[in-house]
Amino acid sequence: MKSAVIVFPGSNCDRDLATAFEAVSGSKPEMVWHRETELPEGLDLIGVPGGFSYGDYLRSGAMAARSPVMQAVAQAAAGMSWAEFSNLAAAGFRNDGCEVQHLAAPGADFALQKDGHEAIVSARRWKAARIGVEPLRELQAVREQRGAREAVFIVLGEVSDNAWQYARTQNVSLMTAPDLARLLRTQKF
Repeated sequence: MKSAVIVFPGSNCDRDLATAFEAVSGSKPEMVWHRETELPEGLDLIGVPGGFSYGDYLRSGAMAARSPVMQAVAQAAAGMSWAEFSNLAAAGFRNDGCEVQHLAAPGADFALQKDGHEAIVSARRWKAARIGVEPLRELQAVREQRGAREAVFIVLGEVSDNAWQYARTQNVSLMTAPDLARLLRTQKF
C-alpha cells in the first residue's frame, strides 16, 4: 500500500500519522509539504493531519484552504465512484461524532444527528464542474421539510455567483476541498 501524509507548518500530528500508516501498511509513507502542487503517483492512502501545535483557536482547515496540495487531494476525491465517496463521507461524519442516515430524497443524501440537532447533506454532485442554484434549492427544500437546523452542500467544482448568494441568504454551508479533506482525513482513499 502506497501512502502519503500532507505536512503543514505547526502540525503536531503528521509524524504520528506517518508512523501509523507505516505500521498498518509495512511501508514508509511519503511526506508531502503543503506547498507542493502534486501528489506522488499511485497512492492508496492520503493523510491530512488535524492537530496543530499552535492552538485550537486556528482551524486546521484554515491553513489547508490556502495550500496548493489541497487541489491534488480534491482531484483524488473527484476520481472516486459515488459508492466509494458516499462510504468515505459517511465514515468521516461518523468519525466526527455524527449518526448518519442515508436518504433517498432528491436533493439530499445524508441526515446527520449530533447533540440533538439535524443537518441535511447533499453530496452526490461533489465532483460536478459547476454548481448552480437549483441543487441548493433542492437541498433547502429537504431541510425545511425535515425541520433540520443545518444544510451542507459538498462541492469540489466551481460555484456560480448566484449559488454563492443563495447559500449565504439561506444559510447553506458549502463544503469545499479543504473542508472535505479535513472530513476525510482519517479515511483510506
